[in-house]
Amino acid sequence: MRRYSRRWGERGDTIVEVMIAIAVVSSVLAGAFTVTQKSTLAVRDGQERGEMLQILQGQVELVRAVALTQTTGPSSIYSSSPKYFCIDSATRSKVGYPASVTSSPFPTTDTSSYPTQCKSISGRYNIAVTYNSTTNTFTFLGNWDRFAGGTNSMQLSYRIVP
Repeated sequence: MRRYSRRWGERGDTIVEVMIAIAVVSSVLAGAFTVTQKSTLAVRDGQERGEMLQILQGQVELVRAVALTQTTGPSSIYSSSPKYFCIDSATRSKVGYPASVTSSPFPTTDTSSYPTQCKSISGRYNIAVTYNSTTNTFTFLGNWDRFAGGTNSMQLSYRIVP
């Protein structure tokens, strides 16, 4: 039988050293996870903003097309009530919000009362347009439920010279 003798410099790691090493590695991994998660949410926020911008730009083009076909100018079709509306892309006609939707700048509560033509991408993005006849300015409003929770909104203005 052979005996192994240990010298002073050949001792193994103690449990305390192992625990400290695990704590350091865990801290590094937790930090990396947090940074990755925040980065992912920021990318998703950017995607949502890009989608809403495309939707609102589509509404701008529809409003512009309809307004320019009016011989009496845009105020003849857009200045009448209701305050909020959108343009149905299939029929190119004005779709009004119910009279009960009057909050400003955008009706963010009870999206069940919004017209289905004013919703996009599975109802996540809501669109509303208002018209100011004194300045001939359209305001395009959009809001959506964020992937990360809460809501976000975007606003574009477009002026049509009569």
